[in-house]
Amino acid sequence: MSVVRSDGGAAARPLRIAFIVDKSAPFYVGGYENRVFDLAQSLSRSHEVRILTSIDAATTRVGDVAFHRIAPTTFQREKSGRRSVAHSLIFSIALFRRPALFASWRPDVVMVEAIPYLPLFIGARWMNRRSGPVVVDVCEAWSEYPFRRGTVGRVATRIVHAVLRYATHRAARVVAISEATRNSLIRNYGIPGNRVVVVPLSVDLSAETGPAAGAVGPPRVDVLFLSRLVPEKRPQDLVAALKLLRDDHHWTGRAVLAGGGPMLEGIRRSVVDAGLSRQVEVPGFVDALRKDELLRSARTFVVPSEREGFSLAALEALSHGIPVVAARPPWDEVFGVGDIVHDGVEGLIYSLGEADQLAGAIQRILSEPELHARLSANAWKTARRYTRDEVSRSLEAVLLEAAGTLPAAVPSGERT
Repeated sequence: MSVVRSDGGAAARPLRIAFIVDKSAPFYVGGYENRVFDLAQSLSRSHEVRILTSIDAATTRVGDVAFHRIAPTTFQREKSGRRSVAHSLIFSIALFRRPALFASWRPDVVMVEAIPYLPLFIGARWMNRRSGPVVVDVCEAWSEYPFRRGTVGRVATRIVHAVLRYATHRAARVVAISEATRNSLIRNYGIPGNRVVVVPLSVDLSAETGPAAGAVGPPRVDVLFLSRLVPEKRPQDLVAALKLLRDDHHWTGRAVLAGGGPMLEGIRRSVVDAGLSRQVEVPGFVDALRKDELLRSARTFVVPSEREGFSLAALEALSHGIPVVAARPPWDEVFGVGDIVHDGVEGLIYSLGEADQLAGAIQRILSEPELHARLSANAWKTARRYTRDEVSRSLEAVLLEAAGTLPAAVPSGERT
């Protein structure tokens, strides 16, 4: 993984760093929402950090991180599990209409989250004029992967491609969440390789985790899925695989498919229709305490998604020593989970949509103790390379360089 390392020691003075993102933890739940907040928290130990986002109060503070309102949360309060297009538009317009945003506080560097793309296009020009250098953080850079099927999908894909290309070519530096995203930015968007740096998601290893975690705690969960229940996550593939696991491999264990979203009731019905209601629990959204309980008792973790920029859920599973079974989509640009899950190392890989392959992979891990032990140990070792401190140091070096505090660095080829 390409990582920028600082060779100039500490900065001469703390930086003023602004993050611009339409949604951020702890007010929202999600991979990139957590990413921004985790990085901001780590950087705030040495720098002044502000997150410009969607909150209802004009300003608030969580720890050492200050939050400032660009737009209210009103239009983002939906339970579908999908992003609100209306909110993205409102946020972008509000960003554009606040040219005096940095009048009294000029940041040394601004990091803008690419998703949902609209703020990039609307805000990039005036941010470059009124603030310090802009760094664009890209979680997905798909080109071949269809946003939607049909004419609407083709048009949407071209628009997103144009906006992302416009913004990344004008940024001081570009941060990619995974090697898959970095490679797509270079290949499909024409960004020079020395301007794109991988800064992945991170995991908190301060809690009790490790190879033994996947084998403890009653009741045991053989198969765990933790994600939004939306079409691109393909939870229906897992339900089909669990039915095959029971019918063809005589599986009698327990599985949990946790997460909220528009497919929740449909997945519950499919579990009943498959005759799996006694073995498969579909609880909906679970809080942090329940999620930790599930991770500490799981034997395998499944990522059946057709599209992942990285996969925080998979990384959290690895940090608990849980082997991951992940789908391999036909589009390299959205196989971000491949950065952390390699076939036969931290888990097993199967072809997207192939329920029989998924069932077979789960069966192998559950029935072969030596395989499970090896995958579990490797999972824990891999997760240790993605600690919050390590990842935040990588981003800090990028921001210092963009702000002109450090000389230009060449990606080292190391893995975080």
